[in-house]
Order: sequence, then structure tokens, then C-alpha cells
Amino acid sequence: MDANNIKFRCSSLGYIMTEPRTKSELISESAKTHLVDVFVSAKYGRNTDIQTKYTNKGLLVEEDSLTLYSLYKKKFFTKNEERFQNDWISGCPDIVNNVRDIKSSWDIFTFFRTKSKKLNPMYYWQLQGYMDLMNDDKSTLAYCLIDTPDSIIFDEKR
Repeated sequence: MDANNIKFRCSSLGYIMTEPRTKSELISESAKTHLVDVFVSAKYGRNTDIQTKYTNKGLLVEEDSLTLYSLYKKKFFTKNEERFQNDWISGCPDIVNNVRDIKSSWDIFTFFRTKSKKLNPMYYWQLQGYMDLMNDDKSTLAYCLIDTPDSIIFDEKR
């Protein structure tokens, strides 16, 4: 295992940047857990594949969310498929010009909750990573509310 080839995903930077709960700790428990996971993944080639109904919906409606965002902004955007990296991090922002990342809310409740909450620290650090990779000083996080695909609705009914 070559530790020099390990790169942190932008989507995981929030784990590393979490403040410890007490001043006597050097790094947070979240950071420790994530570092162990990164080590195991690099050393043994194993990954945890966490799938939830929320992430599945996000993946299934990604193109629809991008289309909705394009209509809202009155500008055509295409999904970036290229992964960028530097010496420490790697990431694949949804839109690369003026870094933009699209999040698809689970339902109308989670969509409107984002309006009154502070930015999720995980998303904040993800965007910081993207801006570093793209050498950009601005980023946008766009929440979209898209109809849930029938396949997920039928799974919920069961």
C-alpha cells in the first residue's frame, strides 16, 4: 500500500473537518472512524457500499434535477462526468463552471427544511474541496424537489 496515492473524496471531507467534542482530543471520533475506513479501503481494496432510499432517489432523479436547475437558471447545464484530483483530494462536481452541486431532496418536507437550516457541514466541505480542485472561489449548492420514481414508491408501499 502506497500512502502517497490515497486521496480523500470531496464528499467525505466533512468527516475529517469535524471538530472534536472536547479540547483534550486532537481529532474527532468522526475523523478517526473515517481514517480507519480509508485505511481499510486502501490496504485491502474493500469498500463499504451504503445505499439508502434517499441516495437511491438522488441517483435516479439526478438528470431531472439538473434539467430543473437549468430551467430555473435559464441556462443549459450538462452533468460533469470527469473526476478531478490533486495531491490530496478527488471529486466530481455536478457542474464545473462556477462549481455547482445539485442535491435532490427526498420529499417536500426535507426540501423546505433546507430553507431554515444552516448549510450542512458535509456539503460545505464538499464544496470547499470542489472549489480547490477547480481553482474557483465561488460555489453553489442547489436543492431540487423532483417527483419520486414509481419504483421507489412501490418499494415504500411494500
